[in-house]
Amino acid sequence: MQLFKVDETISFVGDCLEYPKLKKEEAEKQMDFDWSLKYGRVLSLCGKHEEADKCYRRAEKLAKDKDAKAKAGLYFGQASHAVRKCEYGEAEEYINKVEEFDKDGAAGFLKDARKLYLDIANALLRVRKPDDAKKYADKAIEADKDGKFGFLNDARFLKAQLLSMGRDNDGALKILLVLEKEVKDKELLAKVLNFSGNIYLRKKDYDGAIAKFEAIVKAADDDKDKARALSRIGLYIHLEKKEYEKAIARFEEMHNISEDRQIKAAALYYIGVVYVRMEKYDMAIAKFNEMIKKYPDSPPVRRAKAQIEQVEKLKAQAAKEKEKEKEEEGKEEKKEGENKKE
Repeated sequence: MQLFKVDETISFVGDCLEYPKLKKEEAEKQMDFDWSLKYGRVLSLCGKHEEADKCYRRAEKLAKDKDAKAKAGLYFGQASHAVRKCEYGEAEEYINKVEEFDKDGAAGFLKDARKLYLDIANALLRVRKPDDAKKYADKAIEADKDGKFGFLNDARFLKAQLLSMGRDNDGALKILLVLEKEVKDKELLAKVLNFSGNIYLRKKDYDGAIAKFEAIVKAADDDKDKARALSRIGLYIHLEKKEYEKAIARFEEMHNISEDRQIKAAALYYIGVVYVRMEKYDMAIAKFNEMIKKYPDSPPVRRAKAQIEQVEKLKAQAAKEKEKEKEEEGKEEKKEGENKKE
């Protein structure tokens, strides 16, 4: 294998590589373009943005006589790099260049380039810039308006989340209703239904919330999605409305819906919490102890132990108050008896 020095890069040319028939000068030029592009991506992913910029600039100089596919790949790499740098205006410029050189998507970069609008929107949401995020969510929706690239529904769901953050719950629900009808992916559908249910919860529309959460139980494949939906009905609706028996029934369903130990442990813990609210302290302690014994390695164990300690105090306080009431009743009876004698 021969090694050729090119600027500060090393190009490898041999029978096992892609360019064995090229002359030395052509091979060096071709390999330096590919190397600059690929190494620029590596540096970008490592957060070495200034060094990555140099690689991409070198690749751009070498791309003048390249075909449309090579140029589209270069501009997609630069667009992705700009997103990592949070230079979103710059990213848009490169996305537009990808559009220019991969108009029909045949080069294989158009879909991923357009999807960068969705990546930008999510990045802006993470740094709490919902207005800017909404702008890019709209761009993502427009970029896949016919749904052929496969990210339209993800963009719509993000738009619904952003509208809800801006207190436009009606606008969010309008989008979510469309998604409920169109989404085929069960994981995304569960997220859509869960988000809708949470909006109804905030609006105190408990029937609407129950309908959405129950739809998750019926439609979802993931037991965790089903368990989360049942826990929300039990905790935030039935327990909130003091419908204790209904809450227990939901948690029992949650316990039986899966063999997952953490789900079962959480369900028993929630039943214990309901008994505490009902002031059935012995039953609460028994349920917490059952959970600890069956699932000693589960996350709710620490909370269950803290609950037992607290319930013991509540139980002692209740017994003390009951004893005090008996004493007061005894005094009243004694006083009434003395009054009768007089």
